[in-house]
Amino acid sequence: MWIPSYGGDSFNDPASGSCSDANESATIVGAQIDVAKSANPPGPVSAGATIGFDITVSNSGAVPATGVTVTDNLPAKANAASSGDLNWSLNPAYTGCSITGAVGSQVLSCTLGTVAGNTTLPVIHVQSATTPADCGVVSNQATVATTNGTGGDSDTANVTILCPGLAIEKTADAASVTVGSTIGFTVTVSNNGAGTATAVGMSD
Repeated sequence: MWIPSYGGDSFNDPASGSCSDANESATIVGAQIDVAKSANPPGPVSAGATIGFDITVSNSGAVPATGVTVTDNLPAKANAASSGDLNWSLNPAYTGCSITGAVGSQVLSCTLGTVAGNTTLPVIHVQSATTPADCGVVSNQATVATTNGTGGDSDTANVTILCPGLAIEKTADAASVTVGSTIGFTVTVSNNGAGTATAVGMSD
């Protein structure tokens, strides 16, 4: 708010406004930047499958959001016992976004520039292959910031990786047989785990 004032001169008397004068105030509107994160596929998935996350940036404010950035410290593993072998990539490539760092310490960084008011940007998708070492819950948080917004935003998503539990049992058809009789064995393969076992092979 401001109050106009005129000091006057030889031809005019001085004059000052007051707080009650019309048009004495101005409203400054900030952008409202948001980020939403979800697992894609939503899971649970079986070890060996690809996991991924979708990141959606939007501006629900009436004015453009400027200097919009996204930061995401990508998860290295699902649990303390795993080896941290998750290796993330952008699929498809996304203008302004890149993944840097070695496997186990990768970071997604996006410089998105200006996002118009009441606009949702196309989805940013990151993905990684998995192994049996990754079984557990993979959690990931993305953060968005802007230079003229009413504050940044963060969102977290989780995906569960399930491991199979293969077992094999072999039994003789009979404990003993007479010479000249046929002998045989029965082999039973089972999966006692929650995850689906793929490309299963057996040798004897």
